[in-house]
Amino acid sequence: MKHSIKKKYYPSGQLKEEWCEIYGKKHGYFKEFYESGAVKEQRTYKEERLEGIVKVFHPNGRRFLEWEYKNGQLVDGVQR
Repeated sequence: MKHSIKKKYYPSGQLKEEWCEIYGKKHGYFKEFYESGAVKEQRTYKEERLEGIVKVFHPNGRRFLEWEYKNGQLVDGVQR
């Protein structure tokens, strides 16, 4: 299959991770969740390499880390 959405779950059945793949490689969005269901991390891949802004969140939903990647290389990072 060319394009697919992949998911992993906690033992409780709660969604843990969700991401896009194209031809078996991460390409597009990737989201990781706390077991509570709150978003833990958001990032984007381009052919298995990090691309763009990576955001990490506290369990309360407040963003506290942000990194920027280009072609899989860290460009900049900020802790809030």
